[in-house]
Amino acid sequence: MRIRVTILREINGVGLVMNFAYCRSLSGLALIAGLSFIPVSSLFAANTPPPFTLMSTSFKNSSTMQIQQAYTQAGGPNISPELYWTNPPAGVKSYALTVYDPDAGKGKGWWHWLQLGIPAATTQLPLGYGRRQVSEMDPGFVVCTNSFGNTGYSGPCPPAGDPPHHYIFTLYALNVAQLPPCSDSPPDVNKDIQAHSIGKAVLTGLYGR
Repeated sequence: MRIRVTILREINGVGLVMNFAYCRSLSGLALIAGLSFIPVSSLFAANTPPPFTLMSTSFKNSSTMQIQQAYTQAGGPNISPELYWTNPPAGVKSYALTVYDPDAGKGKGWWHWLQLGIPAATTQLPLGYGRRQVSEMDPGFVVCTNSFGNTGYSGPCPPAGDPPHHYIFTLYALNVAQLPPCSDSPPDVNKDIQAHSIGKAVLTGLYGR
């Protein structure tokens, strides 16, 4: 008869797996031990939840956005990209989305989109959603004024000749269903979002002209 027993111990950050095989035979009891060394990080990797991720079919992370997404003053039709996300954190009650260009205004930055009250069950915003009227949106959605003075999405509009600007799409998972009413100041809206964030996913697009 053979019985195998596995014992796991951690020694100095290394997992020590001891495999003992007990063999009973007519001649007596034999003990055979095998030792295996496994990094502890790999032992628990399977238990790490997948990251909260924001993606788009319109452009890939850290790649150039299409002219379709560019602002009208930059020669584009100003159509917001399709966005979708996976693996939100537990306990999310709503989402907020911001699009920010840190390269604009000589480093002062520029807000292109501030969308609040996205219901927790939502997993996607379709192409062009950012230019819809509030009355056409799902209940609960709130659109704040961006740095252009517009509500909704206003696409990339970097000065001609500038190096490509970075357009940072950040989706925040919030612990409240509704934030305070929109402030006239996009940075203040962002502070309200940050105060209730329990996780975020980031997607960055590039655009120059």
